[in-house]
Order: sequence, then C-alpha cells, then structure tokens
Amino acid sequence: MSDPYAASAIDIELKFFPLAFLLYLFKPRVEIDGAPPLTVSWGVARYPVAPGRHQVRAYLPYLFFTHMGDAVTTIDVAPGQVVRATWSAPWLAFLAGKWQVAPAAMGGAAPGAAAFAGAVPQAMPGGAPPAYAASVPAAVAAATAPAAAWHPDPTGRHQMRYWDGAAWTAHVSDNGVTASDPLG
Repeated sequence: MSDPYAASAIDIELKFFPLAFLLYLFKPRVEIDGAPPLTVSWGVARYPVAPGRHQVRAYLPYLFFTHMGDAVTTIDVAPGQVVRATWSAPWLAFLAGKWQVAPAAMGGAAPGAAAFAGAVPQAMPGGAPPAYAASVPAAVAAATAPAAAWHPDPTGRHQMRYWDGAAWTAHVSDNGVTASDPLG
C-alpha cells in the first residue's frame, strides 16, 4: 500500500509572453516557504512538498532589476494532491508577475480525474449523503460520483475532509495534520 503523503507536490510552470523572447536568456528564481531561492529553467517542474499551506515566490533577475516580476502566492496542498501553479513574467520589467493556481490531480490519479474538482459533493445537515445524489437516479449518481479523495470540508470545521467515493468520512486534515472528527 502506497503512502498518500508521498505524492503531495506542487507543479510550478514558469512562462513569459512570446514577444519577450529575450527573457529566455535569464533564469527565473523560485522560493518555497522561505527556503533559499532555486535557479530554475522556464517550463514546468514538480516540487514534492508536505501536505499543508505553502508560500511560493517567483521572480527573475533581469538586467538592472534584481527581482523583476516578484510575486508571491499561497498554495494549499492536501495529502496526495498535486497542485498546478503558473507564474507568468510581466511584459514590463517594473510590473509584478501573475500567479494562477489550480488543483491538478488527487492521489496521482489520471488527468481526467481533475474534471471532478468542480463537482465536489456537499454534505447536507446531519451528515446525510451529498445533495447531488438526491437529485439524480442512484445508478447515475454512482457512475458520476467523484472518486475517493480529499476535498474542502463541507461542514467548514476543517480545511479538508476525505470523501471515500460514496460518503464523507471522519478523516479530516488541517495544515497537513490529519485527525478524526465524525460528522454530525
């Protein structure tokens, strides 16, 4: 049985506007949680991290600008989740870069599994089955239900709660620390 925490990572994509092709000659820098900056190449790279909240900073030493496009974002990574973050260099050297963050996959699942990210089930009061299951026939609900994975806690008591594919469980996570909190 594999460890779900081992697959937690952030995929960071670094890109620039095509007409600013001279930026390709300069190497961007990435800092994760205040660690010393890493000199990286343009494109996508995976950084394994522990589950929890992470602060990611990217910038580019460019000519007389030591921190061109300096921008920081906060990324929440659930156990077993890979989050995709894209930093775009600015088109003018004195502007800030832009971050876009989106969940990529849970538990190393196939890329198609990310399509369920928008269909996170919502629990009804008292821990009843998800609301969408009541509005569709049982056969359709079973076929379209999101796969087992960590999702935002529908009760709001914790950051994440585990969905086992059929119902919410008592397993919860806050800042990467797991615990048990039964529904109800």
